[in-house]
Amino acid sequence: MVVNTVHWFRKGLRFHDNPALGESITKADTLRCVYILDPWFAGWITKRGNQQVEKVAKCIIGVHYPKPMINHAEASRINIERMKQIYQQLSCYQGLGKKMLWY
Repeated sequence: MVVNTVHWFRKGLRFHDNPALGESITKADTLRCVYILDPWFAGWITKRGNQQVEKVAKCIIGVHYPKPMINHAEASRINIERMKQIYQQLSCYQGLGKKMLWY
């Protein structure tokens, strides 16, 4: 029986500590490796480096891949501020504003 295997690299192209890859190499007749670049996960890449990766992958953010729909840091800041205001308004009813700690 012929064993064909596909190995999916998720967070990087790690070979040295990848037991699933080692198993595939030893037991498969055919091994195909797949790596899907997630530009939002690849935050460690500098802006210039990210542009080079986009060019090589022929996948330009905003053209072939959608831009982020939300700035999570900004949305979090706004929502925390809204919650502070709500707790302050409710504090006269249940004392919630005094018990909440905001960092």
